Amino acid sequence: MERWLMNNFGRLIRDRRRELGLTQTELAESVNMSHPRISNIERGKGNPTLASIVVIAERLGLQVKLSPKIKRRDRSSS
Repeated sequence: MERWLMNNFGRLIRDRRRELGLTQTELAESVNMSHPRISNIERGKGNPTLASIVVIAERLGLQVKLSPKIKRRDRSSS
């Protein structure tokens, strides 16, 4: 996964976890993962599977959504 994407994902997970008042350990236990794994994901160091991303997101009340890219119009031709 692209590093910038992992960093942004990790930041989102950390911020939402804190909003909900959860510790990394509590989140880890609730999604059946280790504390170091959650820590690594939050720091953009891990490479979580899609299944892990969905489980973490669901626990935090977030939604994983895939949608088609919107093709931008080429402005140079207008």
